[in-house]
Amino acid sequence: MDYPHPNRAKSLSPDGFVSPYCEAEIYNVARSALRPAFYRDGAIYAFNVDVPIRYGHLMGERQKAIIVPGERTINIDTEQDWLLAEATLKMAAANN
Repeated sequence: MDYPHPNRAKSLSPDGFVSPYCEAEIYNVARSALRPAFYRDGAIYAFNVDVPIRYGHLMGERQKAIIVPGERTINIDTEQDWLLAEATLKMAAANN
């Protein structure tokens, strides 16, 4: 995750004051110098069958990641996302 980096994320109070969302912002540092950040895109989940029963969700205590280059993924949550994915695949097929 390059931009926006989570260290720059903010929340707003009901009266409009800004505060860090998760951690204090590190000022005067380039994004590239910040600790690498990742987001869960939900493409693949692998877990033992007892995890949902034990925890009530798919995430157990020990999680490992599969790093997928950002330009190779499209999250599909809406019809517009689906259309974007179709168009992207058509363009990729035409360029190969």
